[in-house]
Amino acid sequence: MNSPFRYKPSEDMIKEAAQIIKEIDSFDPQLQSAFAQGKMIGILIASDKEGKKVILKAFSGNVGGLNRIEGFVPPLIDLLDPEGYFKKRESEISVMNRMIEQLERSEELSESKHRLAEIIAQRESDISLMREKMRESKMERERIRASLSQKGSSGEYDREKADDILKSLEQESRFEKGEFTRMKRAYREQEEDLTAFISEIEGEILKARKERSRASEELQRWISESCSVHNFDNETLSIMEIFRVQGLIPPGGTGECAAPKLLEYAVLNGLHPLEIGEFWYGQSPSTAVRNHGHFYPSCTSKCGPLLKFMMRGLSVQEPPINIPEPMIIYLDIDIVVVVKPSGIPSVKGTDGRISLEEWLRINTKGEIFPVHRLDMDTSGIMVYARNPESEVFLKREFEEHTVIKEYRARLLSQNRIPKKGIVELPLSPDYDERPRQMVDSNNGKGAVTRYTVTGIDKDGLIEVSFFPHTGRTHQLRVHAAHRSGLGCPIAGDLLYGAGAFGERLCLHAYAIAFIHPRSAEPLSFATTKYSF
Repeated sequence: MNSPFRYKPSEDMIKEAAQIIKEIDSFDPQLQSAFAQGKMIGILIASDKEGKKVILKAFSGNVGGLNRIEGFVPPLIDLLDPEGYFKKRESEISVMNRMIEQLERSEELSESKHRLAEIIAQRESDISLMREKMRESKMERERIRASLSQKGSSGEYDREKADDILKSLEQESRFEKGEFTRMKRAYREQEEDLTAFISEIEGEILKARKERSRASEELQRWISESCSVHNFDNETLSIMEIFRVQGLIPPGGTGECAAPKLLEYAVLNGLHPLEIGEFWYGQSPSTAVRNHGHFYPSCTSKCGPLLKFMMRGLSVQEPPINIPEPMIIYLDIDIVVVVKPSGIPSVKGTDGRISLEEWLRINTKGEIFPVHRLDMDTSGIMVYARNPESEVFLKREFEEHTVIKEYRARLLSQNRIPKKGIVELPLSPDYDERPRQMVDSNNGKGAVTRYTVTGIDKDGLIEVSFFPHTGRTHQLRVHAAHRSGLGCPIAGDLLYGAGAFGERLCLHAYAIAFIHPRSAEPLSFATTKYSF
């Protein structure tokens, strides 16, 4: 069977997906509308004990409040049973949610916060006015004192009368200071009363939130401990046990994806899996890249540990890759410039696959220092340093975006796109779907790509030159595929929904220009031959 985390769907798989899309489109309007909001659907092609082909299908989570729909395999655990433990506890948590919402929307809380804000604003205004009044009064008193002092020195005033005036001025000063203190105390008492009332309600909210969190965690733990799955080595473990042995805690929703449902049904019914795949049906989300009818790998955070256990006993293979030899095109004592083939990692990893970094160490018989990266599936020009000084210099060039890069790509012609343009979409890691990235307007890092459409090839694919201004992970792939970008994934992209098109990722680092770390001379390199 293929790996659900890295695969190219076969023609049979693509045909089955098209058939399922037709079936969903013919559902009653309410159910079809629920699917159309966006849903991952899984397909498992298997054989029974007699060798007959069997097609299974499943959907992730629920659809229109249903976890069972005729023609789809059942859930691993029925969480919608109205008499079951989950629904009862969920109902209790819903009560907590309503109570928290009522407290948060309480008129008393809202009015108290509003009143407190008014009092604070009025206090600041009154204090400012009082200080100005006191400043003016003080200046007037100082003027009077100065005048009395001047008259006293010349013998022009009655001493007893002057003493009375000075005493009156002192009383006035003390009175104003007392009034100022009393005013601040009055405001402080009002603020303390309101703050105490607000804190009391917010304390109740915090307590209720903690109780809700505890109840939710307990319910999630119950699901993970109650839901057991099987594998093809006749082993059975709960989801909690599968994650625990790896020092992990199951994320919420673990086991509700399509792939685990399919494998569990297969093993319980004596079916032998041959091929598995998951495609997206319906509206694209605003963050992750999901296009209607396109296949995507299984998620890593929830399905990674789970599927690896469930697939024990199966022979699992990744798609074969014919990797040509890397080609060194420039070499001196400071740098090496090399053309990386698709399918080889840029730097040493943990999967045992030889990286370009390691290959260069062997073939240049010296130290190699990576200064930038290309995705494993991307081909093209890379530069490596050969000493620490060059490494520091080149890394600074990449960090400061002074390195000029051009990529060539072929995109699926799903949308009409302008011949030239700029895509600006901030990106962040999709932690549930590693190594995929997603568009994140809140926490993402800025990513800018300039592009030019250069033609349409014989297969109808759009030929594009990309000029990235930033170097975020998977930047070009997400900017091409996302609905807010070009909406046209790069052909052959297994991660972002175009794995069915092309033998490899059609993305090539075509040219690079930078400053040599020793000579400070500008260098530029371009590949004369490349093929997708």
